[in-house]
Amino acid sequence: MKNQICTILGGGGFIGRYLVRNLTKKNYRCIISTRKTFEKGYLKTQSTPGAIELLNWNPNNFSELKEAIKNSDIVINLIGILYETRKQKFYNIHSSIPEAVAKICSEADVISSRPYPKILYGYYEFPGGKVSYGEYFIESLSRELKEELDVEINLKKLIFLTNYRIKIRKINLFFFYCTSWRGRIKAMEGQKYKWVKLRDLKQHNLLSSNQRLLKFIFSSRCLFPACY
Repeated sequence: MKNQICTILGGGGFIGRYLVRNLTKKNYRCIISTRKTFEKGYLKTQSTPGAIELLNWNPNNFSELKEAIKNSDIVINLIGILYETRKQKFYNIHSSIPEAVAKICSEADVISSRPYPKILYGYYEFPGGKVSYGEYFIESLSRELKEELDVEINLKKLIFLTNYRIKIRKINLFFFYCTSWRGRIKAMEGQKYKWVKLRDLKQHNLLSSNQRLLKFIFSSRCLFPACY
C-alpha cells in the first residue's frame, strides 16, 4: 500500500502504538488524534520522518478532526474508557463520539469539473468515462478513475447504484458507489475537483445528465443517511 492516509482517534494508547507501527511498515501515513500531543512525541520515532502526524484534538471540538478525516482514506476509532468519571461518561465516549465521527465520514463525496476544451467545460460531474470495446463496466471505471484522478479503486468495495438512458444523445449511464481506493486524488486532466457534502450537491453546477442520480441519492436513506 502506498500513499494511504489513516486517521486514528485515540491512537496514543497501548493498542494504538502497535497499530501505528504496523501501518507505517505498510507505507501508511498516520494522523493520530490525541488530547495531549506533548506527551506522545515518542510515537514519531516509530517510523520515518513525516509518516506520523500528531493532532491535538478535544473530543468536544470536531472542526480540526473534520479536516483530517476529509483527507484520509481510512479512519479508525480507538477511543474508549474502562470506567466513568465526572467528565467522561460511557454514553458520550462509546456512543456519541463514534456516531459523530461516522457522520463526518459519510458526509463527503467527490465531484470533478469538465476541463477545457471539452464540451460543457466548467460543469461538474461524477468521475468516470466511456466504456471501451471489450471492457466490463467495472474495468472501464477502474481505468477511467486511474486516468482522471490517479487512484486505483478496490473492485471488491464497489456498489452498483443505478443506471438510466439519456434519450437525446442515446447514452446509457451506470453509477457505482466506491468506498475504497489507493492513492491520493490528483487532477490528471487539468480539471478541478472538490469534496462536497451530500446535502450540498444540489448547490453545485452539475451536468443535467447527473441530476437524476441526485434524486436517487436523496431517496436512498439506507445508503446515504447523511442526506437527512
